[in-house]
Amino acid sequence: MKKFFILLIISTFFIQNINAQAYAGPDQIVCTDTAELNATHVPDAVDESWSIVSGAGTFDNSNDPLSVVRNIAPGDNIYRWTLYYTGYSDYDDVIITRNTNPIAGFTVSESEFCPPKNVIMDNISNYSPGYTPPDEFRWFVNGAFLETTYSVDENVEHLFTNTAQIDSAYTIKMIAYDYETGCNDTAVQNVLAFAIPYVAFDLDPHITRYPQSTVEIENLSDRDLWPYLWDFGDGEHYYQVQWVGAIEHEYLTWGTFYITLTATNSGSCDGVFRDSVVIYPPCPYSYNEPGIIAEGCQPLFVQFYDQVYFVDSLEWKFDSFGDSISNESNPIYTYEEPGEYYVRLWAWHEGCNSRYERIDTVIVYPNPLVDFELNPREMQFPFTNVQIENLSNPDLISYQWDFGDNLYEYQSEWFVKTEHIYDTWGTYKIILNGTSNHSCKAQFSDSVIIHETDTINDIAAGFILYPNPARDFIRLTSKINLNDAVIEIQNAWGQNVYFISTKRTNNLTELDITELAIGWYILKLKINDYTIWYKFIKN
Repeated sequence: MKKFFILLIISTFFIQNINAQAYAGPDQIVCTDTAELNATHVPDAVDESWSIVSGAGTFDNSNDPLSVVRNIAPGDNIYRWTLYYTGYSDYDDVIITRNTNPIAGFTVSESEFCPPKNVIMDNISNYSPGYTPPDEFRWFVNGAFLETTYSVDENVEHLFTNTAQIDSAYTIKMIAYDYETGCNDTAVQNVLAFAIPYVAFDLDPHITRYPQSTVEIENLSDRDLWPYLWDFGDGEHYYQVQWVGAIEHEYLTWGTFYITLTATNSGSCDGVFRDSVVIYPPCPYSYNEPGIIAEGCQPLFVQFYDQVYFVDSLEWKFDSFGDSISNESNPIYTYEEPGEYYVRLWAWHEGCNSRYERIDTVIVYPNPLVDFELNPREMQFPFTNVQIENLSNPDLISYQWDFGDNLYEYQSEWFVKTEHIYDTWGTYKIILNGTSNHSCKAQFSDSVIIHETDTINDIAAGFILYPNPARDFIRLTSKINLNDAVIEIQNAWGQNVYFISTKRTNNLTELDITELAIGWYILKLKINDYTIWYKFIKN
């Protein structure tokens, strides 16, 4: 504001224009009890100074337009900047409003510890009466931003570590902000992470195979620790009250073992180091020596047992050709044909650079050939003398005859011919059991019919069996109708292998024998009360 003064001196007058405006600077809002004033200095003024209109405060220099005012009272404080001239003065007021800061504060769960340690910072910040709680909290560790929370009830957790060989100090800072006043406050806490002792060791070897299972351990840890506690991972422990450079440990079995060393320094902090050793099982082996593991007559049923220890996988080959293979431990195999078979077994285990191999032998003995020919096969009582030609192997150790009339004969050597006389008429089944020198047995049977009358002569003369030998089909022709006739085919062991009940009215019956194995057979024809036998060969 410009002011004009008129001075009257005697009878002469003049008009003086004086710029006497004072400026105290902009109003301020502060969050502390100190503020920097910013008034304008006027060089023409005789004097200039600060004074308190209301509120409180202490000026560092009341004549300095840029003075610092301290001890500002909460609320509005009015400070006046006055300019003094000769005969007059001018002034201007500035308002400095002091808002109250939030009260930042927190506690730590532990201030000194052995790392690693999770420390909880419990927020206990407060606020002055008439204000609201702080709105935001920013957390820092050693100057690095950690996180922001928005409630005094929300705590912060941080993992402190120490990789140095000396104790490490950390400074935790929390700044609390009040959105309403724009003020903040800072709280600081210090924590100390003790040094962790250096603990380490070296293993030799890391991988080995049982029974070479002794491991040498070189202790690389600090030498001023106490104690040193070893855990070898197999239930065994070792306690040392002072540093020892090298130890060894023997494992009594195989597996993966974790060795742990724990040592304590003077600050009661533990250092821990862990490493592992792998001990493989021995390579597969067996106490069994190769040899004949089974022998017998065909078909031979064999149960195999590997009896090999420390096996991950195995393979059987049951014959020299390798056509039959199994990966089971105890497989079953049947040998249908006679011969000497070499059975190979291979076994493997992980980490073993060689395989176990064993060759065993299985001997399958042939079943003996047992056969005979009846002459005649049918007769009429009282002619009952049957001649039997023995067609069996001549080197069997026994021939046991059952003539079907409760009479038996045992022969320990082969005879070309045997005869037997029946006491009456009837149908008699003759059975021959033969045993080889390997106790292999076979049986053959045939029947002889002794008729009371001569009816059979008329019947038998009416049948013809052809071709014989045959490959695919055999044909049976008759002079009579085969209606209601029953046809059976038996093998050399007397077992039925073919059966047909014909209802045909013509005089020709054709039988398909393609499925029969090569050998000789008996065709049995039953018609009415009579039975007729025909021997034929399948080739």
